[in-house]
Amino acid sequence: MLGLRSVFAPEPEPLVLARHLLLWRWLAAAGQVGALTVGWLLGFQIPVLHCVMAVLALVWFNLIAMVVLPPNARLSERGALGWLLFDAAQLALLLGFTGGFDNPFCLLFVAPSVVAAAVLTQRATLVAGMVSLALSVALYLWAWPLRRADGLTILQIPELHRAGVAAALAIGVVFVAVHVRRLTGEEQRMSSALAATEAALAREQKLAAIGTLAAAAGHELGSPLAAIAMAAKEMERDLKAQPDQAEEAAFIRAQVERCRGILAKLATARADAEGHFDVISLRALLEEAAGPVTPRDRRLEIMGGAASLPVERRPAILHALRNFLQNAMDFSESRVRVEAALDGGKVLRLRICDDGPGFSPEALARLGEPYASTRAREAGGSPREGYEGMGLGVFIAKTLLERGGARVRFANARPNRSARPARPEEGEPLEGAVVEILWPADRLLAQSVFAEDPAAA
Repeated sequence: MLGLRSVFAPEPEPLVLARHLLLWRWLAAAGQVGALTVGWLLGFQIPVLHCVMAVLALVWFNLIAMVVLPPNARLSERGALGWLLFDAAQLALLLGFTGGFDNPFCLLFVAPSVVAAAVLTQRATLVAGMVSLALSVALYLWAWPLRRADGLTILQIPELHRAGVAAALAIGVVFVAVHVRRLTGEEQRMSSALAATEAALAREQKLAAIGTLAAAAGHELGSPLAAIAMAAKEMERDLKAQPDQAEEAAFIRAQVERCRGILAKLATARADAEGHFDVISLRALLEEAAGPVTPRDRRLEIMGGAASLPVERRPAILHALRNFLQNAMDFSESRVRVEAALDGGKVLRLRICDDGPGFSPEALARLGEPYASTRAREAGGSPREGYEGMGLGVFIAKTLLERGGARVRFANARPNRSARPARPEEGEPLEGAVVEILWPADRLLAQSVFAEDPAAA
C-alpha cells in the first residue's frame, strides 16, 4: 500500500483537483466501452481481450486513486503530468489494437495535450506534447488493422490519406496545445492583475476609512479630554501644599494637552487635504492625487474652467489619477499639465500631458495590458531609484476608471518624436505623452451641478 500511495499521493505545491481528472477519465472509459461495443455490433473483428485489458487499466487506475487519495486531493504539476501521460499511453495502446489512424476516434489523441495546456505550466505542456507526438509516430508505424467479421476484409484508408491524418493529428496536437496555453496564460495574468486592482481599491478605501475614523475620534474625544484637563488643573491648584501630588496632577494635565494637540493635528491635516469629503472641486482632487508624487523639480499645471466643478471624491478615482500623474511626473522634464473641460455639459474631459519623450510605438500598442512595462527601459532606466515597474500600474488605473464608466486613451502630442523642439514656454502646448480620460458628467460631477444647466456650469 505504501508503494501505491507514493504513486498516487499528491506532491507539494498542489495545482489540480484530482476529482476533475478522475471524472474526465470515467467519461473516457465509458466512451471507450461504447466505441468498442459499436464496433462489435457493426461487424468488426476486435481483439476483445486486449481492448478490455487496456480499458481495465484505466478503470483500475481510477479505483486505486479514489481509495488512496482523499476526496479533495490536489495534484502537483508532476503528479498531474504523470496522470495525463498515462492517459495518452493508454489511448495510444487502445487505438493500436483497433486500427490506429484508420480508426476515426484517433482524434481523441489530442485530448491529453490540450488538458495539459489548460491546467499545467509551459514546461509540463511541452513534455506532454512531445510524448504525444512520439506516441503518434509509434501509432503510425505499428497498429493492428481493422477487419470485418469474416477476417478477410480490411478497413484501411489509402496510405497517402493515412499519412495525412497522422500529420494533421500531430499538427493539431501542437497548434491546439499552444493556442490553449496562450489563452490560459492570458486568463491567469488577467485574473492576477484584477486581483491586484481589487487590492489597490481596498487599500484606498481603507485609507479613506482611517481618515474618517481619525476625524470622528478627534471630535468625540475633545470634550472628555477638556474635562480631564480642567479637573487636573483644579487638583493642581488645590494641592499646592502637597508638592508631590501637585506635580502628578500637572503631569496629567500636560499629557492631556499633548493628546489634544495630536487630535488637533489630525483634524488640521484632514481639513488641509480635503481628501475625505464626499464632494470637492476637481482641482482639489487633482492636487490631492499629485501631492505625494510630485518631485520638487517638477510643476503641476491645472488648466480649464471645468477644474472648479465639484466632483465626488472616490478612492478608485483618486488612485487612478495618482498613478497617471506619477507616470507623467516620472518621465517629464519640468512640468505636467492637466487640462479639464466639460464638452457639451455631458462629457468631462481630462487631458494629462507632460514634456517628456512620449510613448514609443511599441509601448503605445500595449498600454493598458497587465504586466506590460516598457517606458522605463526606453527612457534609459528607471526614473526613480529602486523602482521596478511590473506593468500593473496603468492597467489598474485604467480598469478602475473604466469600471466607473470612463474611457481612457493614450497618445503622443507630438507625431514626430524625433523632431524634438526646445522646451515650451509658459502656456504653450506640451508635446510628450498624453493620457485622455472621458467621463460621463453625471457619473463624476456632484449632483448639485445638474440642479442647474450643465452647459452653464
